[in-house]
Amino acid sequence: MFLNDTEMLAASQIEMLRAIKDGVQQLSSAETRTKYHLGNPNTTGKKYRKFKN
Repeated sequence: MFLNDTEMLAASQIEMLRAIKDGVQQLSSAETRTKYHLGNPNTTGKKYRKFKN
């Protein structure tokens, strides 16, 4: 089931899930965005809100 769910996600969304799994608290920090290839802070927030809903 998990594999089927992740097949439809963009690479940056999968990276966000990895960051969350790793316990990252500051998803919008420059270091986190660079390490996990999350893009700019505005899109990071939008991606996170999608997961919460």
